[in-house]
Amino acid sequence: MRITLFWLNLLIAVTLLAGCGNDDTADLQKYVDEQRARKNPHVGELPTYEMAAPFYYSAEILRDPFTPFNEGTPIPPEPGNTTVELTERCPLKPDHNRVRAGLELLPLDSLRMVGTMKDQDNPILWALVITPAGTIHRLKQGDYMGLNYGQIINITETNIELTEFYPDGKDCFIGRVTSLASFE
Repeated sequence: MRITLFWLNLLIAVTLLAGCGNDDTADLQKYVDEQRARKNPHVGELPTYEMAAPFYYSAEILRDPFTPFNEGTPIPPEPGNTTVELTERCPLKPDHNRVRAGLELLPLDSLRMVGTMKDQDNPILWALVITPAGTIHRLKQGDYMGLNYGQIINITETNIELTEFYPDGKDCFIGRVTSLASFE
């Protein structure tokens, strides 16, 4: 067994040494010399750019460009009522002029209520909501959250009720009450 192991090690050593025996590196030396002889072109400095000011899209309250012009055509009245105006036909609409931030940029199903909090001196009940990033936000009645212009209308120990506005396809909005329940 020892003799077989000796011959096996000797065979491996001879094979490895045979691979290192060729000293013909002329082609490699020629390539290295060619690369060193090349002139390196001078690269100028990169231009500096000014930071662009943030752009807030505010044209969502304007006329939809994909609907035909009907400025002279009045809105047809609903059956049984002959004096329907736009404000009566579309009483619910979100405030498009308000800049949306914070929890309004996250979908409601990604938010989770983790509890409530009440200050001893103040009777306001605060809801604690956690984002997917792990940040906990403190919310009170009247705050906004969710992508559909959701406004908090009621907070209890176990859930948050909010009104969300969904477009109905007729340039109006439908208000729906949604709740976000605590899972504890």
